[in-house]
Amino acid sequence: MMRGGSNVSDAQLQQILSDVPRIINDPKTADVLVKRAEELGQKLVTERLRMAQARDIFDELRQIESIWLREPERALRRLHLLRPKLAYRRARVRELGPLAEVLERAVAEVVSAGDAAQRHDRFRRLMEFMEAIVAYHKFYGGGD
Repeated sequence: MMRGGSNVSDAQLQQILSDVPRIINDPKTADVLVKRAEELGQKLVTERLRMAQARDIFDELRQIESIWLREPERALRRLHLLRPKLAYRRARVRELGPLAEVLERAVAEVVSAGDAAQRHDRFRRLMEFMEAIVAYHKFYGGGD
């Protein structure tokens, strides 16, 4: 792994997007999660996404996480409502596009789960993915 590595192409972004269902649905794909998070973190640096913009979304997810066990229906509602927020932010901040696209797909996987326990497991994997993306974004030089 080299700091400042190569640009992540649009084809690689499509591969990341195609792997999102596996990352969110399958607990045995930590290796794929790490690989795709690194690629996306690099792409976000290339796109010049500021850390504060990524952190805003991460903070929203953390708030949802904090209420999930106490009020799962409220948390699920907030997760549903994150999708239009992502669309709005993506329209305002072009650099957010790849992250918003990946997260929209990940959220769709979480909310489509068959039962509450499965949704919670998928949400935890979404959080792991987002944590890894933010970490790699910082590692590859993402800043404010």
